[in-house]
Amino acid sequence: MFSLKGAGEVNSPKRLLVVEDDSVTRRLLQQILQQAGFEVTTANDASSALNFLQQQGLPHLILLDLGLPGMGGFELSETHG
Repeated sequence: MFSLKGAGEVNSPKRLLVVEDDSVTRRLLQQILQQAGFEVTTANDASSALNFLQQQGLPHLILLDLGLPGMGGFELSETHG
């Protein structure tokens, strides 16, 4: 199971995870969200996203591409550790 560490801190930057296999879309989302003041981590596949979640816990928001190659976004969203 993933922890919620850091998610409840009021004054900390909001942490986001962008999971997108298309590099142009991933970089564009990262740039826009960082300019808006969010702390953004990106992953290009489900495996990388799972590694992030296991190491860092749940972010405030995950933007998830449902059409990822291999393990798709729906399958990733149903994974509980």
